[in-house]
Amino acid sequence: MKKMMLALIPAIAAGIIPVQAQDPLTYVDENGETVTYGEEQDWVRTIHYVFPECPRRNHDLEQYTRGSEVWIKPADGPAEYHIGNNGECGWDAVMTPVEAGFTADIEVVPEADLYADPGQAQKAEITVTYVSRQPEETPAAITPEPEPEETVPSAVPELVPAEPEEEQETTHLPAAAAGILILPLLWKQFRKHAGKHTV
Repeated sequence: MKKMMLALIPAIAAGIIPVQAQDPLTYVDENGETVTYGEEQDWVRTIHYVFPECPRRNHDLEQYTRGSEVWIKPADGPAEYHIGNNGECGWDAVMTPVEAGFTADIEVVPEADLYADPGQAQKAEITVTYVSRQPEETPAAITPEPEPEETVPSAVPELVPAEPEEEQETTHLPAAAAGILILPLLWKQFRKHAGKHTV
């Protein structure tokens, strides 16, 4: 586009192309293409911020750009249509404002290049809708279960096998031997009592 404008300047200066306000400007460039410029004008894009639940908050944002309609007709082929200003014409991207308590359905309104896509000039009305944000439910507090305490096994006394008790030697006398030992004692007692009864 810039190349076309530079090529146009000598022709205008030489008076080959008459230039009149409000009239389209047409010329044939060095490639044999017929270029026609429309009148330069403002192109406006309006962004509507809408709050269905709270209309008093509705507001608009307007974006402006300036350029001309351009038709480029090759010697053999269909004409191209652009909107430009030395090849540059369009709207910048717009971040959607954050509104407390609301959620917007469009986070960013994208940029628009009218030279590359002039059809966007017909879509110059964009609506961003805000809806109230539902409060997030706070999940019920979950009480963590206490972790089981690690039990340290107490020291187990070593079991020392008991030494077998020594058997006490018990002397078991036969009844006959016991009688031999007891008889003298009995005899002695008998004699003692017998002496008491002797006259």
